[in-house]
Amino acid sequence: MRFVVLDTNVLLLDPHALTSYPNDTVIVPEIVFAELDKIKIGRTDSDTRYRGREITRKLFGLSESGDLTKGVSLPNGGYLRIEPFDTTLPLPEGLSPKNPDDRIITTAHRLIDASAATGDEVVLVTNDLNMLLKAQTLGVPFEHLSDSLNNTFAKRFIIRPAQKYRTPIVILAIAIALFAATIFLATRINSTQMQQNTSTTAVSSEFRNFLDSKQIAGLDALTSLQSNPNDANALLTVANLYGTYYANVVVSDPATATTYAKSGVQYYKRYLAIVSDDQDARASLGLLEFYTGDTDAALSDLQAVISANPDHVRANYDLGIVYLQGVQDSATARTYFEKALSLTGDNADEASINASAQSYLDQIATGELDVGSATADGGKA
Repeated sequence: MRFVVLDTNVLLLDPHALTSYPNDTVIVPEIVFAELDKIKIGRTDSDTRYRGREITRKLFGLSESGDLTKGVSLPNGGYLRIEPFDTTLPLPEGLSPKNPDDRIITTAHRLIDASAATGDEVVLVTNDLNMLLKAQTLGVPFEHLSDSLNNTFAKRFIIRPAQKYRTPIVILAIAIALFAATIFLATRINSTQMQQNTSTTAVSSEFRNFLDSKQIAGLDALTSLQSNPNDANALLTVANLYGTYYANVVVSDPATATTYAKSGVQYYKRYLAIVSDDQDARASLGLLEFYTGDTDAALSDLQAVISANPDHVRANYDLGIVYLQGVQDSATARTYFEKALSLTGDNADEASINASAQSYLDQIATGELDVGSATADGGKA
């Protein structure tokens, strides 16, 4: 048996996703209802609100055949169940019960634990990059939902105009007949593609418009790794992205930040197993190892970079941080900060490291530095 856990954004892209998985058990986490209610009354675009109402209508219709929390049969041979969220159970490390995305991931994670004895497959379907990264961190299998039908000719030039301009019923009837034939063929093709490998289905261009360049690169890299786990460029892209996400949330959400750092470490290690001489990547690995609390590993990898390239700026600077904050050896830290200072000099591209190294040296000299406040990003936490 296969359990398919649907994220809210998937249903909003295509309300028909509820019935797009023949012979599978479709799981809709309870928190999805709360998110749909917000969308139906929120200041979102009319199409999104319409799809939110459409999902609700479909679920209400299905509820007439039984209790959704116990499960109801679907016309395609599948099964649908609303999964309540048990607040008394612990969540995976780094997840919060206050975060809707974390609740959805936790729902999938708990199903995986419950299915361990039976060997049932569990997959999370989402087009949200943040959720995808967290799921990847926790070992939750994921797939993307294609939005190929969402921007079809019929959708753009028949259905939407009919909604906005109240197209005369005779013209609409003809249009619907043409659309029905198109959607029948498209659904057959799309259903076959989903069954073969949904994880490689392209994410719609409309969805990608909401992502920045780094997020698009990360999404493409993760998708590539589904079919080619040894894609070195993809491994490096994902590793770097985890490093970026760590820096973005370390102050506001330290637990999640640590989870990101641990995942980044794993991806850097996989990458370096293929491209062992990339000293920049090894220096980044050492930094993330330090963030996870593994000071010994951080020192080992950063020293390896220095052995290969004594003038590596980041490795010298980061070793200063590790010795200062992790080992609390200010004398050795000073040596590396001084080397970083001499290497950066008047280099405008390294101005932040230069200024930060000088600041740490000044504070070490005066004894004013709180070693717990040093960071490896050229500033303070």
